[in-house]
Amino acid sequence: MPLGNPGACEGNCASRIASYILGELQRATGTLECSSGPTALPRRLRPLTRREYIATVNDLLGLTTTNPLNDFPVEIRIDGYDNMPAAFEMTDRHIDAYLGEAESLAARAVIERRSAILPCEPANDREACAREFVEEFGQRAYRRPLATSEVNSLLALFADEDEPFDIGLQDALWAMLISPHFLQRSELGVPDGEGNFALDGYEIASAISYLLIGSMPDDLLFAAAANGSLQTTEGRRAQAERLLADPRAREQLGIFAAQWLGADPLLAGEKNSTAFPNFNEGIQERQFEELNRFLSHVVFDASGSFAELFDTETVMADPLLAAYYGVPMPAGETFGPIQVADGSRGGILTLGSVLAAHAHSNDTSPVRRGVFVRRRLLCQDLPPPPPEVDNTPPGLDPTLSTRERFAAHSTDPSCQSCHQYIDGVGFGFLKFDGAGGPIAFEGGAPIDDQGEILGLRSLDDPEILSFSGATQLGDLLAGSETAERCLATQVWRWSRGQLESSELACEIEALGTDFVAQGGNVQELLLRLIELPSFTRRHEGEEVNP
Repeated sequence: MPLGNPGACEGNCASRIASYILGELQRATGTLECSSGPTALPRRLRPLTRREYIATVNDLLGLTTTNPLNDFPVEIRIDGYDNMPAAFEMTDRHIDAYLGEAESLAARAVIERRSAILPCEPANDREACAREFVEEFGQRAYRRPLATSEVNSLLALFADEDEPFDIGLQDALWAMLISPHFLQRSELGVPDGEGNFALDGYEIASAISYLLIGSMPDDLLFAAAANGSLQTTEGRRAQAERLLADPRAREQLGIFAAQWLGADPLLAGEKNSTAFPNFNEGIQERQFEELNRFLSHVVFDASGSFAELFDTETVMADPLLAAYYGVPMPAGETFGPIQVADGSRGGILTLGSVLAAHAHSNDTSPVRRGVFVRRRLLCQDLPPPPPEVDNTPPGLDPTLSTRERFAAHSTDPSCQSCHQYIDGVGFGFLKFDGAGGPIAFEGGAPIDDQGEILGLRSLDDPEILSFSGATQLGDLLAGSETAERCLATQVWRWSRGQLESSELACEIEALGTDFVAQGGNVQELLLRLIELPSFTRRHEGEEVNP
């Protein structure tokens, strides 16, 4: 919230504050120890996120809409992720947006997609055609077969034979698009005879599909749900392997990565044009494209390994972005992988969108970047500063280097206890400005980007490792089991839509162990997620999120 001016908190400001508070509350619980208990998640309904809603209506209706990104309320995030059901609360604004968008989509579908969504000709037999539409389209909309009562309720919209059939068709489409069965994914399950619940085939189909491609199941997944094959690990894995070959899986991985790395374009802030005159909207858009293409390249086209996410000479750029970064661009290249052998760029740590996200609007920030590495890449939670400590960043001073401006953290005891873990890491990013561009000099002197990391394995580890620049820090993280396990934890949180509890800590620990043992293959990590007990098991109880 703008300091001393809460009235200036406009747009997404309130949701960002709520996300921050929820994240801080959850982090305050500390590290959970593995304990025995049901390896299951609570029974729940998962609201579609704005992105999921868009993908679902586009696949369901064959239309193209992006309205919900602007018209629907912004998700409140927990730990950076927008798919946490515990953070969702239905508001009047949600209802108005759902009603309005459904009305618009239903009208468009009847005009633009009637022959595609209607499997029959009502002139031949109005009642039979209405039933065929409701049962077939309804199963896709609700992502499960409709109950008899649901079919009858929708058929009633076609009952007035004095009205054109298409009026009933539009009304039925609208009714399905505003139904909770469309707007939410069921993870309620059925009793398993052991006091818990097991997801049925259609719930599993949705869970696989929304995890891997961010949208509704396709016909093959619906068929697998109907024939029972999704109740087996082998059946689930076969479908998941198939979906990972879908181009939408690459997009979905990019959505996860942007939220994991805190560089989601939906939350991007503006940069000061005086401080960063070469940065503009075109560069920003290319930086987000760079993130998506880099993750896609490593995971799907290259080794697929965790290590290559951090330790690589490959940079994804087009001529404009390459010029902004000051890296050579081969002639004839559009947007593709280029090799940067001088160590100036390469890997997640030097992605422009990541660097820009963890900086100020008018300045770089060693603190933000150090905290980013600790929290997002190592899963090491540092406590917030004591309330009596002034954590205002040091002001700009042309007579001092960035390193000198932050020197107080190493001398003030009230700061040093935490900043010993932060600043040394953040100093490794000093050759990148607050908009992800290169910077070699400050005040006419060469920039010193020597850094050190205390407690790479854990915060109580006394070992201090030195490095030179962000790419060498990336080398350290590439070989870090702590960082590797952290990625497994982050993927688990995102896939499950909740943070871990003590009962589930054992499962997450085992997932990390398996990820390390199999060489850190990211696709295999995604496949392993659907084989874990918590993917299909549910229990009665409250969610663990605040």
